[in-house]
Amino acid sequence: MEDLVHYQLSIMLKNQIEKSLTVDDSYLETWFKALDSKAGYKELLSILREANIHDTDIVRFCTRLAAHDGDSSSLPRMVRFEVLTQWAEKGAAEVLANFKLKEFSFDDPLVKVWVSDMQFRQRKDATGLIASSIFKIYKDQVPGIIKAERGKDFSFNLSICKELETLWSADNKSKISS
Repeated sequence: MEDLVHYQLSIMLKNQIEKSLTVDDSYLETWFKALDSKAGYKELLSILREANIHDTDIVRFCTRLAAHDGDSSSLPRMVRFEVLTQWAEKGAAEVLANFKLKEFSFDDPLVKVWVSDMQFRQRKDATGLIASSIFKIYKDQVPGIIKAERGKDFSFNLSICKELETLWSADNKSKISS
């Protein structure tokens, strides 16, 4: 399995896919060292964190690797799941704020993972929790977020946008009446 992950990482390096990451080469070196030591997913996560690699970067990188099918994606999936499990102990808005996104977009890979995880963990309460978290942090961007999702077919994001519209309307009504 480690050989396949090494191979994927090598291809990613050659294609410079990792350029969009905010981490330096030490991240990849740390990853390779952890794989060479045959560390399990918890040990790998510990090694990455000891190298001062932020959880959001770990999730981004593992999401890219986990997108591939087969045994080579299982270790990155387990690492990502462990981080998401730890994030679940925090509030949804706190997790979203930790992404430090300048602009919110449902197309951002971290947001996609966060929304999917919220859907999985919160089930029927996910829409409201996601919408209130987005509204809390990105209130000024809400009209643009809603506009960007119009015409798209992903119904869950549209239901979040309906909830955002409700929050936006209620907030603006309270400003007018005060």
